[in-house]
This record gives sequence, structure tokens and C-alpha cells, in this order.
Amino acid sequence: MQSPGEMKVNVTDMQAFRDATRDFMEVQRSFVNEVSRFAESSLKVNENGASFYEKLIFFDGTAIALTVTFLGFLSGHLHSSRNALLWLVCPAWALLLLSMYCCSKRVTCFYNANNSSTARGGIFERLLPSALEASCHEAFQINDRRG
Repeated sequence: MQSPGEMKVNVTDMQAFRDATRDFMEVQRSFVNEVSRFAESSLKVNENGASFYEKLIFFDGTAIALTVTFLGFLSGHLHSSRNALLWLVCPAWALLLLSMYCCSKRVTCFYNANNSSTARGGIFERLLPSALEASCHEAFQINDRRG
């Protein structure tokens, strides 16, 4: 048995090591590219979701503004059933305001998800360690098949 200081390295061993390293780097590079594409598509989906909820907030606010304007118009022409009309409109306004609040919370969640994944690399932090482990395992399997 040879001691570690007396070990001799063959040219074939070095070539096998270079091949394994090259394969590992190729697999790692392809995985990082896949994670990058996933992160970009995730950011795009979040931006589209936030855009939808922002439009819904705008629609709710517009509906409230139009009903207030319409009630102002009706107040001069309608004298008998103002209270009945307010009992119908006030719950609708409350629901529209609740919708605006919930939509604003959802938009905040989308923006927080985007900021955490871009500022701190959130998606990469979660996926990259397992990716490196998988790519390392795959690279050595490729090298085992060759040898």
C-alpha cells in the first residue's frame, strides 16, 4: 500500500479527472441556465398577476366614483326612496372597498415575491444547492458510463 505522498498519477487518471470536471461544469452551467429561465418566467408571471389586480383596483374605484356621481344626480330628481336606494348601494360600496383592500394586499405579495427573488436571489438560494448536488451526481454518472 502506498502512502499519500508516494501516490503516482497516471496521464489517464488526469484525463479522466479533466473529463469529469468538464462534464460537471457543463451540467452545472445548463442547470444554472434552466434556473435562470425559471426565475425570469416566475418574475413575469408575478408581474402579470400584479397588473391584473391593479386593474381590478382601478375598476372598483371607478365603480364607486360612478355610483357616487349617479347618486348625486338622482338626489335632485328622486325624493321618495332615497333611504331604500342607500340600503342597496352602501353594501355594494363596502364590498367594492373590501375588494380593493384584498387586491392591494395581493399586489403587495406579488411585489414582495419579485423583490425577494431579485434582490437576494431568493429563487437561486433555494434551488442552487440542490442543483449543484444533482449536477455533481449526474456528472459522475456520465463519467462512470465512459470508464
